[in-house]
Amino acid sequence: MSDTNASPSKVIPISVVAGIPAGEKQVGNDKIALNRAGFDTTVPTLRKPSWIRVRLPQGNAVQQLKARLRENALVTPREQGKK
Repeated sequence: MSDTNASPSKVIPISVVAGIPAGEKQVGNDKIALNRAGFDTTVPTLRKPSWIRVRLPQGNAVQQLKARLRENALVTPREQGKK
């Protein structure tokens, strides 16, 4: 039984550039020249929203944390690995 409405198989289009021997490694400008991708410089660059940005803590939070660890005779995993 054949299905006449079968969707075509998904194929990744491959283009072969003429004049380049198979297996030859391209470097530098030769490699870049083949890349046709580009950026539209007329479109403004989108920025990340403010809620997704990481804010650095204000004050001396790292020193306060280390002081609390020392008070309880504790060390960080990194410090423990150095011993």
